[in-house]
Amino acid sequence: MGYCIHLQIQALQLKDDYTGQTRSNLFFAVGHNNRQDLCSAGNEFIGNMKANNYQLNENGHALIEFEYDYHLTGKDIMVWVNLVGFQADNGNTGRIGEAKKHTLRGAGFVSPESYTLGAGERAEYRFTVEHKNAPENYRNGHFSAATIGACTVVGTVDWSNYHDARDCNNTKGYIELDVNNTTAADCTIALKKESIRVTPEFNGVNYPDKFNP
Repeated sequence: MGYCIHLQIQALQLKDDYTGQTRSNLFFAVGHNNRQDLCSAGNEFIGNMKANNYQLNENGHALIEFEYDYHLTGKDIMVWVNLVGFQADNGNTGRIGEAKKHTLRGAGFVSPESYTLGAGERAEYRFTVEHKNAPENYRNGHFSAATIGACTVVGTVDWSNYHDARDCNNTKGYIELDVNNTTAADCTIALKKESIRVTPEFNGVNYPDKFNP
């Protein structure tokens, strides 16, 4: 998170020795554990590891816990790890460094709107997305979802996914749908709670350009 800079360096002398896979075409970022709110001067959002050190289990796995402010949900971060371990067959202690880009997923979403459409009618409805465990809008982020109910989705009128996640107009996750009722009775429509999921902040090809109910 935070400010990143791209530098071209021909050779880099590391303080510690690292072993493992050989890497080429490496880049690095100078960052920190907070991100400035581009749409509100002076506000920043924080993310921190719950602990500085983690122990691998017998399968070589470790669960890394990362806590962050709600508004970092949907944001892409880089997580880097230094692994120090003892190699029993040669008595050496090795160090391996690895980094991974990850999209923060949050703790679940809800959409408070539910609509009823009369028989033979057609309308446009707007659905908003909020954090399940906090009275906060899901903002400056992208999402996918599906609908529940007997109404038919004709198409998408507008969607916050169509806008850059960093756009200051994108302060609330939403989707506007063109909805039709071809039956002889009233129908209902809402966003299915379990289907509302975070999609990547920057890689637009990974979220659909058409809503798929």
